[in-house]
Amino acid sequence: SDLWTDFIIGIHAYGELGDKWTVAGKLDAAVGGDSDSAYYAQFAFNRKFGQNMLLNLGWRYYDVDYASGSGLTLFKWDVAHSGPAIGWSWLF
Repeated sequence: SDLWTDFIIGIHAYGELGDKWTVAGKLDAAVGGDSDSAYYAQFAFNRKFGQNMLLNLGWRYYDVDYASGSGLTLFKWDVAHSGPAIGWSWLF
C-alpha cells in the first residue's frame, strides 16, 4: 500500500428540466500532486420527490494513474471505473 496526495480542480453544473426533473454534471481533474493523472466525471438526471428529496440516475467515470518506487518496491495503481450511478439525495 501507499499514500499520495493530489490537488483537484473541478466544475459542477446544474439545471432545471421542469417541475419534477433536474440535470447535474461534475468534472474534475488532478492539476498537481503525486499521481500521473486523475479524472472524475459524473452526469445524472434527478427526479424530485417533495421539496428536499431527489432520486439520482446517471453515469460515472473515474480514472487514476499512480506509481512509486521501483523494482521490488514498485507500487502501481492504474485503474479506471465506469458505470451506472444510482443515488438518493436529501437536501437540507
